[in-house]
Amino acid sequence: MEMCVSANSHQRGARFRRWLVFGIAALSAMVVIAGSISRLPFSEWKTFAMTGPTMEPVLHEKDRVLVDRRSIGKLTRWSIIVFYSPEAGVSRRTLLQRVVALPCERVHIADGKLLINGEACPLPADMATVHYTVPRSTGAAEVYGISEKDSYAIVPPDHYFTLADNSEIAKDGRIIGWIPRENIIGRVTSVYWPPSRSRSF
Repeated sequence: MEMCVSANSHQRGARFRRWLVFGIAALSAMVVIAGSISRLPFSEWKTFAMTGPTMEPVLHEKDRVLVDRRSIGKLTRWSIIVFYSPEAGVSRRTLLQRVVALPCERVHIADGKLLINGEACPLPADMATVHYTVPRSTGAAEVYGISEKDSYAIVPPDHYFTLADNSEIAKDGRIIGWIPRENIIGRVTSVYWPPSRSRSF
């Protein structure tokens, strides 16, 4: 009887030592993984919550998107970006709109269509039809992208022209003007919440 107890004790001791070695190895692996994660460039990514209907139907209010800060120098026409408004007297107001004209391009909106350097610019296949308008808040000819005066029609170097998809209600580049490169936070790469609306751009 005493020998059985001793054998069981040895077995329990062996199991304990194996679990202890396994636990130390697992803890060491977790430390290594945590160290690697801490070095990932999370500062190069941001998240943003959509407010309002200005980008419907592609983005809905309260959609949450992932923003790549590394892509600022690689923006193309139709990129969706997050940026600080250049409006005078507005402090760090964050907006989400679509790039429609690039530096040094001439932009003009006529009959609901976007013209770049005098040529009609077709919308991308994955974008809903948009009829661009003169902003209701002004109704004036001196509007960016509407007026044909150079100061309102030619995008300056290192600037971009943005429009929202829901043109009739949006306060976009037609009113706030050219977007300096330094105001851009990054390019929207995907919708990640809610899961039912997840998609990439």
